[in-house]
Amino acid sequence: MKSLKLKGSVTALLKHPFLAGSMLVLFGVNLYNFGQMIFHLIVGRLLGRTGYADIAVIVSILGIVIIVQQAFGLTIVKFISSDKNEKSIINFTRWVILWSLCLGIFLSLAFLALSPLLINFLHINQPNSILILSPTIILLVFLNTARSIFQGLLKFGSYVLVNLSEVVTKLLLSVIFILLGWEVFGVMVAIVIGVLCSSLLTYFLLTRYIVGKRDKPPDILPLFKYSVPVFFLSIALTSMCSTDIILVKHFFTADEAGLYAALAKLGSIAFFGAAPIASVMFPHISRNHSRGKSYNRFFYLSLLLVLAISIPVVVIYKIFPILVIKFLFGSQFIGGSEILWWFGIYMLLLGIVVLFLQFYLSVGKTKIVSLFVFAALLQAILIWFIHPTILSVIQVSIVSVTLLVVALLIYFPYYKR
Repeated sequence: MKSLKLKGSVTALLKHPFLAGSMLVLFGVNLYNFGQMIFHLIVGRLLGRTGYADIAVIVSILGIVIIVQQAFGLTIVKFISSDKNEKSIINFTRWVILWSLCLGIFLSLAFLALSPLLINFLHINQPNSILILSPTIILLVFLNTARSIFQGLLKFGSYVLVNLSEVVTKLLLSVIFILLGWEVFGVMVAIVIGVLCSSLLTYFLLTRYIVGKRDKPPDILPLFKYSVPVFFLSIALTSMCSTDIILVKHFFTADEAGLYAALAKLGSIAFFGAAPIASVMFPHISRNHSRGKSYNRFFYLSLLLVLAISIPVVVIYKIFPILVIKFLFGSQFIGGSEILWWFGIYMLLLGIVVLFLQFYLSVGKTKIVSLFVFAALLQAILIWFIHPTILSVIQVSIVSVTLLVVALLIYFPYYKR
């Protein structure tokens, strides 16, 4: 009898919408990230260092659009998941899609005007490859907006499907076009087609929400007020993931900077492996909070899942650092084996910070973002003045993020007030 009850409890737990959504997004997003890694590995091998340098810098430009979009994307998730009226949600999504298309067209034209300067400044060998980015930006802004709509509607299956369709199409076509001799331009065409296919699939999946007559536009002031702090959050998070690498490149030799970058990349596994959980938690808590239902259990379960994923990574880095580095980056990076686990700790703490911040934002506590901005500035200042070794740099980063974790924990019992 007890075994039957236990089996029933486990089955009920696995069918819980939050846990099921977390597992789906966790699997899907990490599969997407794995596909991105394979894409860079194959393109780098086929194009060589010169060709891959062009691809890397072009993809970085697209990344800037994504960073800007994250602020508005989280705002979209918040407003859709908090709304109880289906008609109001549909009207909101239709206006958001219209605004995103206008933003995409503006960014596309601005990029087109600046492209000659970018081509000269970045020393792009095939100018046509960067010019093709202009229409891609419109599609990318639409696509990222739609992804946020999927999250707000709790349609995590569609969210994962759209992501995978993009990376699979891009990967397969890149190989084909490079083998045909199209080189960098071929990869860019593959990226455009991948984004286009994903956008068409998104249009099909969201037809009911984005096609049709719009009522009066929603009140833009609350949307703007919520977007501003989230925008600074996106900047602060980007800073805490990249400031140390940039400053190490400035203060240390190329060899030490390369070693640091490789270790940071490995350490990020502890962060990005668990990051999708926050994406599932946010709309669930936002929806329950807006409807007066309990929501803390979603946060506690999310925290347990993040720790369950990230802590084993840190332990593996501590016990088997040489094996991990040899397998993923090669023997030339073994010199950093003794400090690899420090990077794992930093990313583990950063994952906890992001989870706390998304929790606070999901219940409308936007002022807490100022703590994250302060921590990002503190990290940059401390590294600037304290950097005798690369170990000291990562330890300074850990101090900054630990202070932030402590502040967020202290605030937790009082946030409802």
